[in-house]
Amino acid sequence: MSVSSISAGLIVRNKKILMFRNEEEEAWDVPSVRPEQGEISAEAAERASEKFSQCDCEVTRYKKKLQLTLGSGNNWNPYLVELQGSPERGEWVSKDEIKERKLVPHLEDNKEKFMSKI
Repeated sequence: MSVSSISAGLIVRNKKILMFRNEEEEAWDVPSVRPEQGEISAEAAERASEKFSQCDCEVTRYKKKLQLTLGSGNNWNPYLVELQGSPERGEWVSKDEIKERKLVPHLEDNKEKFMSKI
């Protein structure tokens, strides 16, 4: 089995993270995408964040302490992302609110780690 990656954009502002409702999973998620051929992981995270928010975004830092290896063998690679402007969709969620929400499985299984490191 080959290992591939999934890049995620963590858009944080005023101690809240921008999340959206993933209807397929019926849970909350952050912008995530597989890198395209020749694209590095950070670029993919920036692309996912821009597509999701409809704003200009810039990756500022890799969050290695939040990296996960998913059950599928994929690596989930999170990046902090700066957002320019106001997002078109999503919801700003505080750490306390995250506790009460159902997250996509890989985040739900690592909820404490996720909340403590963002």
